[in-house]
Amino acid sequence: MAEVLWERRPELNRPILLLAFEGWFDAGECATSSVRWLTQQHAAEPIADIDPEEFFDFQENRPEVRFDSNGARVIRWPENKVFAAPSSPEHDLVMLAGVEPRLKWRTFTDSVLEVIKETSTELVVTLGAMVGSVPHTRPATVKGSATNTELAAQLGLDRPSYQGPTGIMGALHDTLDKNDVPVLSLRVAVPHYVSGPTNPKGQQALLRKLEQVIGVDASSDDLDAAVLEWEERVSGAVGADEEVLEYVQRLEEEADREAETNIPSGDDLAAEFQRFLRRNGDDIADLDQPTSWSESPRRALVCSEILLICMVRGRRWTVGEANGRRERATSWPRPSALLSGAHTDRDGPWLRASQDCCPCLLSSEPS
Repeated sequence: MAEVLWERRPELNRPILLLAFEGWFDAGECATSSVRWLTQQHAAEPIADIDPEEFFDFQENRPEVRFDSNGARVIRWPENKVFAAPSSPEHDLVMLAGVEPRLKWRTFTDSVLEVIKETSTELVVTLGAMVGSVPHTRPATVKGSATNTELAAQLGLDRPSYQGPTGIMGALHDTLDKNDVPVLSLRVAVPHYVSGPTNPKGQQALLRKLEQVIGVDASSDDLDAAVLEWEERVSGAVGADEEVLEYVQRLEEEADREAETNIPSGDDLAAEFQRFLRRNGDDIADLDQPTSWSESPRRALVCSEILLICMVRGRRWTVGEANGRRERATSWPRPSALLSGAHTDRDGPWLRASQDCCPCLLSSEPS
């Protein structure tokens, strides 16, 4: 199609396409900032651009006049540029963080479909953010869905249930479904009383969900300082208005009640544990060795982090000295088994290990 302007057509390894668009489905710029973050983290290079001429009313989306590094005057048009980067041995990344088109949505989705076919993309992930009745002081919630039943079951996602007005993402999903392109949607809820740009907490939540679902290295922990600064700034503004403060406290109570009934999956805990290990440079295989607490203080610290994760997630764990013994039954699985998916929680909300267990964590029971 003439709308897709190719700079080059690289050979990519089983790529995954990440999509986000400014506009209706990008509250707090969480979605587009997530894709742009990955573009920078992976040193992605441009490969194509979707010509804006057919898709925008320039009286509504006016181009901007800028000066480049040489002092020359240039016009910056609404941009939907496609980037590509190596990501892992399994999949490369193709990324597009652009502006929702105002015109000819079906033609625009066909242009995206061309990018998918030309790059031999195997999976499309769309990112979004929406306002909701959620407090800024609690973890941002990310929900995922896929229209393909098999894909939804494989990744532990829901089937779409929304009915009503839609945006370019709805049109895009429809086009991809009709062309048998696997596609899933990830969306984060942000506080409606502070939905303006930018929201690093929602961005970090989306990136962490991407790490869990497709295994991409998103370096999401690098946003910790920005998230803390954002929370403190919002809390300061909320605390200055007694009426708003009372409202946020009610939202916190509702969120806490809901959290008590939502038990995290084993995949959620595994993803959190992986982030901890990456942050501390641990070798996961070393943690499988039956070493006592007194013999390995470093390992004790790592296991303490496991305990902290589980306590925060609503579990109470019994800790004991294993003296080199390996336990079976209702216990925390070996770290390598946990991360490889050798565990299961299908029989109930508490992790049940069928493999050898970490000897530092003997047993668990619901709190």
